[in-house]
Amino acid sequence: MARRAGPRSSTNCDDPSRHLRGPPRPWNAKTGLEMALWDLAAKAYGIPLVDLWGGRVS
Repeated sequence: MARRAGPRSSTNCDDPSRHLRGPPRPWNAKTGLEMALWDLAAKAYGIPLVDLWGGRVS
């Protein structure tokens, strides 16, 4: 039978920055490419990116 992990405790926590280390993930490149394409679209229309997305929210 597989061993099950118990509930997480605030006294038994691991290093939260461990999720930031390690090999690059493919979605990081996808997100960067998507933002670049949004930026190019806004520049093509000659408007700020926030206006392309519908304007500022207050």
